[in-house]
Amino acid sequence: MIDRRKGLCYDTDMDTNLEQVTGLVFDIEEFAVFDGPGIRCAVFVKGCPLHCMWCHNPEGLAPHPQRVVTLSLCEHCGACREVCPSKERYIGVDNALILQNLEQLKGMNKLFRIRVPLIPTVNDTMENMEATARLLEGAQMLEKVELLRYNKAAGAKYGGVGLTYAPDFPEQQEPNIFREPFERRGIRVDIL
Repeated sequence: MIDRRKGLCYDTDMDTNLEQVTGLVFDIEEFAVFDGPGIRCAVFVKGCPLHCMWCHNPEGLAPHPQRVVTLSLCEHCGACREVCPSKERYIGVDNALILQNLEQLKGMNKLFRIRVPLIPTVNDTMENMEATARLLEGAQMLEKVELLRYNKAAGAKYGGVGLTYAPDFPEQQEPNIFREPFERRGIRVDIL
């Protein structure tokens, strides 16, 4: 059930006391149909702990308020403050928190999907897909795995937050897609 309080949308079935949850929202998509099943309200919160090279929402990385410039509308008047560009390798942190969250998710009694962005030469190997499938094997409430082809438009917004998009992988190359490790384990897999 979705409830609208204080102008935000959230799932009232969450186990967390929502009065204690805070975050800096940078976007609300009220008719979201791509980030899960059905039609939903997607709330985008700043402060993502990852720094994936392929992120196409770089305005959500910093945990603090920041000015976002729509470069196509910029008049180059100089009123915007400069933000130093930065570059980190792949996701910028280890995946311990992701694995911990996955284990918690697998232990809940709720359907879930796993989305894996396929990044050319980074994680699009048979070995990585085998390891991912092994992590998900036996997850009773796993609805499916969605393998997401790298979005070649990922860098379009970086200039608007003063960042330079400079991925350390061949962004024009199509990623390898391996369904077999999931299908062999009876895990439904979609390619998006």
